[in-house]
Amino acid sequence: MNSTLHRGKVSLIPIHSLSIDPIDRDTLHLLVQSPTVLFAYWRLSERKRAMILEHYEKDWQLLQPSLRIYDVTDLSFDGMHANEISAMVLPQDECCFLSGFHPGKHYVADLGIRNDQQQFIPLLRSNSVCLPWIASMDEHGSTPTSAQYHIQFLPYDSIRHSGPSVPYEQFSAYSIYTPTTAYSVDTESGGDTD
Repeated sequence: MNSTLHRGKVSLIPIHSLSIDPIDRDTLHLLVQSPTVLFAYWRLSERKRAMILEHYEKDWQLLQPSLRIYDVTDLSFDGMHANEISAMVLPQDECCFLSGFHPGKHYVADLGIRNDQQQFIPLLRSNSVCLPWIASMDEHGSTPTSAQYHIQFLPYDSIRHSGPSVPYEQFSAYSIYTPTTAYSVDTESGGDTD
């Protein structure tokens, strides 16, 4: 049997496409701002975004990028089952404040897109956060009911630029201290691991 090796045209991969920018990495993080407000920030790496655009052959906005927030209190979250799911269109910026959450609940977020069948395809998953309980009671001696909470998207720029200017708004300090009240925190890593 006579076999021959067929050689087709080979294209070389440019070296610069293999380099990975240490800042350009996939990140989705939730931070607790108050007992009812979360701050979310994200970054989808150019590499992953290019892969998605090449696969779906659509503009990024046509893929309907969105953020899903899951209430995972008392659950071993598997991405499918949650106590409550909220979704919103992903803002143009890479961060936002989210309000209307329930104090004492655990939350996880997914950043994803919708395919042609309108199925949500998760691309990134955040860390898990636990919102603290509200320590104070209202004038009637009770805390707000869950019906009073609703999730609202607040763009970061509208929060940052509203209200009077604070003299030290560009100042940031980091301190190590022992908190007087410890809240239950899930240390499970999600998004980046910084």
